[in-house]
Amino acid sequence: MRTFEAPRSDLPDAFYERISGYLSQCGFGRSDLLTVLGIRVISELGKVQWPKVDLGQIPAATSVAVRLFLQGAAVAQEELDRVLDPQLLSDLSQVGLLVRDTGREDFWQCPVMLYPIADFWAASDRVLDTEGRPAQMGSDEVFPALYPGTIRFLRLMPTSQGTVLDVCGGCGIGAMAAARVARSVVTSDLTERAHQFSLFNFRLNTVKGARSLAAGGYQGVRGEKFDVIVGHPPYVPSLGDGAVFRDGGSLGEDVIRELVTQLPELLAEDGRAMFLSFGRSTHEAPWEQRVREWLGSHSAGFDLVLAVFDRKSPHVIAADLAERQGHGQADAARRLGEHFDHHGTREFIYGPLYFARTPNGAVSVTEVVEMAPEFANADDLAGRLAWARCRSRPDHDEFLGDWHPELQPSLELHARHRFQQGAVEVAECILRVEAPIRGNLRIDPEMVPVLALMDGTRTTLEVLGEAVRNGGVPPSVPIGEWLAFVRNLVDRGILRFEVGTTPAPEDRVPT
Repeated sequence: MRTFEAPRSDLPDAFYERISGYLSQCGFGRSDLLTVLGIRVISELGKVQWPKVDLGQIPAATSVAVRLFLQGAAVAQEELDRVLDPQLLSDLSQVGLLVRDTGREDFWQCPVMLYPIADFWAASDRVLDTEGRPAQMGSDEVFPALYPGTIRFLRLMPTSQGTVLDVCGGCGIGAMAAARVARSVVTSDLTERAHQFSLFNFRLNTVKGARSLAAGGYQGVRGEKFDVIVGHPPYVPSLGDGAVFRDGGSLGEDVIRELVTQLPELLAEDGRAMFLSFGRSTHEAPWEQRVREWLGSHSAGFDLVLAVFDRKSPHVIAADLAERQGHGQADAARRLGEHFDHHGTREFIYGPLYFARTPNGAVSVTEVVEMAPEFANADDLAGRLAWARCRSRPDHDEFLGDWHPELQPSLELHARHRFQQGAVEVAECILRVEAPIRGNLRIDPEMVPVLALMDGTRTTLEVLGEAVRNGGVPPSVPIGEWLAFVRNLVDRGILRFEVGTTPAPEDRVPT
């Protein structure tokens, strides 16, 4: 079990400046270091085969940092004295990044993980031993910020120059990212240990305008209003191990329900919120409808986008969780499956919930869209909301006719040819786009030149007029049918639709 405290955050600035300077100067954050470790990105740290890593390829000071902070290996006093400055060694020891190795007085090790992520240095608890195997973790462990879920969360966070709240903030990485542009940031987490890690990380990265709270949910910020609220709450259905960093209750939704239910109290009038979460569609209601029900009487005042990254059946989730538990797997999977069935679970959905206050005079919208997690970011969520709002406007067809359609930059045309009577002809054309909304659409070959006209320089109706003149579209095609075709291209991610594309409706009720 863990016997050490989180690193200290109460020392003079010079301590943290020297440590940060060492990490930068020794190349601890260099991209070519990943090549030495045999991985592509820092989130693959758990795949490093440490016995095969040749640290002789890198400078001695970098090697020491890698072994201490990433691997968690012990380093001899003699080597530390030879490679590192005495003042730096003293600093590392005083803040708690260097402790005596148990049983070996002449060796030192770092009891926590320290790693480069998103242009910051972040410290958190160690989840792997020196061989890369899962380590025993306490119930209040502060989970590392270097895994794909956290990196995905950082990409999805809306930015604001105003006030930002990051709930379930862990080691404070979300708050540090928000503090780049925000006037003030608050990060909160249920455990005191997470609070202490956040304070240390703020000091190490010279983050200003951010504060940390040891408080669950919105406790500690009652009465405040925030322009942006974000959270990556625990959402793993509980197996009874009491691990705060992953325990979302017996159905995985205890924390997210609380965050959504109380959201109207804390979100500013023009505010936005994003929670990367895991939720259930039941036989009675889909996930997005259940989320709306949690908003209660405030539901009509919120727009909601659910971006679906993954869908899994309850019995697949039960088997996965039981396998993680490591013992009694068959019995645990059976009990979890029965528990999910008892509560009417149809499927589990993973992805961000994106909220925005509904503009005055408008009707609230709910948008569900399948998105690719490796591409999606905050702008994509906002853009999809803008499109959903546009579709709900009474003057939508008029707007769409005057809109300037533009193809996604990553759009590809895949054609299948066939030999026919001594010639080669196009048998099939498929549009594919590797973007947040993965579009795959089969179109008639004669429509390919028509699509090429959608380069952002012509309105939708001007494209139609030119396509008719060129013979790509028959003159008899009704405008409504043409607009429906364009609308489908946006829905499928073939055409770009960005925030700011849609002007405010003229008939909106003034505030």
